[in-house]
Amino acid sequence: SKWDNTSGKQAGVSTFLKTIRIGSVGERVRIAQRRLGIKDDGIFGSNTKKKTIAFQALHNLEQDGIIGVRTWTELLK
Repeated sequence: SKWDNTSGKQAGVSTFLKTIRIGSVGERVRIAQRRLGIKDDGIFGSNTKKKTIAFQALHNLEQDGIIGVRTWTELLK
């Protein structure tokens, strides 16, 4: 399980791996941005989407620019 900074409690993987996409903001976006190697401003914008698609292509995932459970799983390896 992971630590949920919002509640201050441990969270199961499915709770932590909430889907994020264009328009999403917050700590999960920052974590994804760090794993993607880009500036972690916590705002899922066009650059984050572009890097997400490139990451998904590299890892043979659906290239939709949305970070769901499958993309999270690869990002967090």
